[in-house]
Amino acid sequence: METPPQSQAALDGLGNHVYLEKQDRLRDIGIDIDTSQIVVVGGQSSGKSSLLESLTGFSFPRGQGLCTRYATQISLRRNPITSTVISITPGPSCKPKRKEKVRGFRHEISEFQGETLASIMEEEPHLTVIDVPGLFQVTEEGKFFLLDILAVMSCLADRATEGILQLAKAADPQGKRTVGVLTKADLVREQAVYQTILELVRGKSPQLGYFVVRNRGADQDGFTLAQCKADEKALFQKPQWAAIVKEGRTGVDALRDELQRLLTDLAKQELPKQRAEITRRLSSTRKALDDLGAPRDTAASQREHLIKVASRFERAAHDALEGRYDINPIFDDDPSLKLATRIVTLNEGFSSLMMKKGHTRKFQGEGSAHKWVNVADNKVASRYEADAAQVYATVSDFPELMDVLPVHGFECLGPSNDDIMEYIASAFNENRGPELGTFSNTLLTATFREQAKMWGAIVHTHLGVAILTVHRFMKRLLELVVDEVRVREEIWDGLLMDKLLEAYKSVLKHAKFVVNIELNSRPTTNNDAFGTDLREARAKRMLAGMQSIATDHDQLSISIRTDQVVHLTDSKANADHVKDDVHDILKSYYKVSLKRFVDAVNRQVIDYFLLSGAGNPLQILTPALITQLSDSQLEDIAGENSTTKRERQRLESEIQGLETAMKVLRG
Repeated sequence: METPPQSQAALDGLGNHVYLEKQDRLRDIGIDIDTSQIVVVGGQSSGKSSLLESLTGFSFPRGQGLCTRYATQISLRRNPITSTVISITPGPSCKPKRKEKVRGFRHEISEFQGETLASIMEEEPHLTVIDVPGLFQVTEEGKFFLLDILAVMSCLADRATEGILQLAKAADPQGKRTVGVLTKADLVREQAVYQTILELVRGKSPQLGYFVVRNRGADQDGFTLAQCKADEKALFQKPQWAAIVKEGRTGVDALRDELQRLLTDLAKQELPKQRAEITRRLSSTRKALDDLGAPRDTAASQREHLIKVASRFERAAHDALEGRYDINPIFDDDPSLKLATRIVTLNEGFSSLMMKKGHTRKFQGEGSAHKWVNVADNKVASRYEADAAQVYATVSDFPELMDVLPVHGFECLGPSNDDIMEYIASAFNENRGPELGTFSNTLLTATFREQAKMWGAIVHTHLGVAILTVHRFMKRLLELVVDEVRVREEIWDGLLMDKLLEAYKSVLKHAKFVVNIELNSRPTTNNDAFGTDLREARAKRMLAGMQSIATDHDQLSISIRTDQVVHLTDSKANADHVKDDVHDILKSYYKVSLKRFVDAVNRQVIDYFLLSGAGNPLQILTPALITQLSDSQLEDIAGENSTTKRERQRLESEIQGLETAMKVLRG
């Protein structure tokens, strides 16, 4: 269709329509972003709707008892193709089903009876205006619409009490975005009112000034727009309006030109800000969608998601156990995840504590120059006790462990100062047999069991600390691997917990087995250190006896009379010699058994059952476990709940809108 001829004024506006159309399309997309627009506000019966009818050529509700109920937007644009598309854009609060139905309404008209749309509107500029409901007293809705403001009030209104001006000033304190419009000029009769209008038109508040217009009168309902325009022109040609007319701010045409200029300027100014804002929001919204992961609405997608989780967990746990802290940055961010370091430190402390406090009574010579525990081990043991107490104090943070671990760890006081020789004498008297010059194996078994009776409690506390360390490590690692709280809780409580508790029970069961072997079986060893320690103890005891009868001695030699050597052992009865031998054998065997026991606990119980062996807690969450889950289990653990689904839909919709908006701004 051939484009109808257009006036020069209309052609001048064609260069600006691109900016305005971009703003219209941004509003149509429905994204929450500031767009340049002029909102027309005014009190009830201020002549606002009549003004809009004159500006746009479209009828608005007006007249006695009628008022605007809903915000109405009118956009005027010229196009080479003559057509009209009628559609409804749903509001952001519209329910999904209703929104779909509303969007489905569309009607297109390409031809009109009589005059074509182009000839009707050929003189109209590019313009977008929004009519909002009249402002009532104490209304929040009015404040919402105060963006770029066309403040409408009657020429006869009292500016001092006009609510619209107060609201406009609250939204635009400097008056840079407010245009004042004085309506109902045909009702002005008093000279004082003319003077007031002139002062307003010439004034600087608001900065964009005032315009004066004539409304369609109550007796002009049948008039065409051309007739109304002619009446307005005739009104402002009267002498009393001459001074005001000279200011060039009377009539709908002057107002329309100013609004078009203002709206175009606003559109130009906003474009860079809008691009920056949309770019920022696209980035943050895409990240939020990425954080949700891929959609998980099928068993396959749920299994894939959990396999990825299990793989990440498995790799990180392996790195933590091997001390490969340089591979994954999580170890720098959270040192408590350095599991290998913490376990090695615990095991060293346990070993030192067992040496320092594991025996019931002090052996002879303990605390002398031949110290039972060196200074370094003593410090390690003390530090271990403090750390273990601190860790064990957190057992109440994990109520699921209450049935596995005691609420309080064992407080080891260390060996008593009771005379061990008195105890050995008592045990000898209770367990002696017909042996001549020696003792039965029963005596060694009984004395060793008494001397090592605290081992079980110490080990149980040590394992409690180790289990708490591993348990806390796993929970913290799972928090880092799984962002979604519900999925993480389902994995931890629903999938892992029962298996973890069984694994911990296996750890404690094997520890009990190791303790039972050492304390309740016959003392036996093939360790050469036993014979070496025993010979050294006997030699020291003999040396002490020889020194007691020596006539002269120094660090390297002693002098003993030969007749005294014969009587070297006469001072002790045979039973006393046996007791001395029991002590020395017990002490030598205790040292060998202690080292063997500590190694067994650390290697078998801690390293194998708790950390690296088959069925250990760290190897429960694996891809292999995920492959065994049923579809219902997958849905329970990884299925997206309604909140996540809604959030995903919201983010996807927002991204789509933002991407469309960016195309609009770049087009």
